[in-house]
Amino acid sequence: MSKTVYIIGAGASYSHSNKEFPLINDIFKVAKQLFVTSLMDDINSLNLNYEYVENYIKKNFNKSILDSRQKLDIEYILTNLEIDIEKTKSNDLQIVRDRVITIILVTFFKLTSKSDYYKKNSEYFLFFNKLNDNDTIITYNWDLLLDNILGREKIINKIKNLGQIEDDISRKQYLRMLKYLSAYRDLSWDRTSEPYEKYQSKGYYLKLHGSIDWLYCPNEDCGSYSKVYPVKKIIGEEYFIADYKCSECSSRMKHLIIPPVLNKNYSSFPFIKKLWNIALEELKSADELVIWGYQLPPTDFYNKWLFRQKSDKLKKVIIINPKCFNKKRKNKKLPRNMVFLDPFLDIFKASKIVPEISYYENYTDYINNIKYLDKY
Repeated sequence: MSKTVYIIGAGASYSHSNKEFPLINDIFKVAKQLFVTSLMDDINSLNLNYEYVENYIKKNFNKSILDSRQKLDIEYILTNLEIDIEKTKSNDLQIVRDRVITIILVTFFKLTSKSDYYKKNSEYFLFFNKLNDNDTIITYNWDLLLDNILGREKIINKIKNLGQIEDDISRKQYLRMLKYLSAYRDLSWDRTSEPYEKYQSKGYYLKLHGSIDWLYCPNEDCGSYSKVYPVKKIIGEEYFIADYKCSECSSRMKHLIIPPVLNKNYSSFPFIKKLWNIALEELKSADELVIWGYQLPPTDFYNKWLFRQKSDKLKKVIIINPKCFNKKRKNKKLPRNMVFLDPFLDIFKASKIVPEISYYENYTDYINNIKYLDKY
């Protein structure tokens, strides 16, 4: 059976939600609009829970998290913050980092709670209907839009009966992640424990940058250290993060979010390292690769390395993104956007057998086989 691996970035959630979900540089702007960083009765006044973040950004970048006219590059800010923490070990900087993660969590939670995103013709539903059982999804998104469509809430509600729920789930990618990779695997007798010589490919849902509903125990002396628990309840009363404690050592659990920084330090999170290992094996077994809503930054060396481990039998690469071509140019034939495409072409054109590469503006066009250049 042929195997497709899907690489899904923020552009997919942005498109599925009719552009309501933010791209990475618009998170602070949307957080203000949703009254996460601003006050409900005055959108231009700061919620004092985020005063540390505001002061840090003003001091280092001369910008405000409440000024929607200013573009705040969250990757640049978090990278700068991680370096500061590494050099100074300041507790205040740790608070800034925790508050930025809270902004991400609460903003995405509020957005996910909007029922308008679950219209049956939205792109993630189209994707769900096309998905085969052995296809694998690799995503860099923290949100839960696709998780919920893959059955997240139903599966977590029956977490102690994972064996019984198997027949009720039509697409098992999320279930397999929970059952075989997360901490909940300890609840199941149905797990692989012996080493293997040849990898047996399955369909998985792999969130390589973490998720807003993933918790882990940070206590290195605890038996549950590094194990990840997806939870149903994320936000408590008045939009404060729900306060979970480790059942083994009673340490305060932390949310596993890998910020989009230059040095992602994946080795600090064994669960994430495990997901990367599985992603590597799945890519090596792929006949077709679909890259949807994801841009490969020039400095993202981890993912460049991952993509280069692709299978030699890879036949097709599909890139779904409105950035593929420059529609602003008035030429009769649309020119390719080489700033966006070059990082991908550098990888796939270097293959022993170059796969067929096709471009689509959005997922609906891909379903209907309307290629970018045929459309314009």
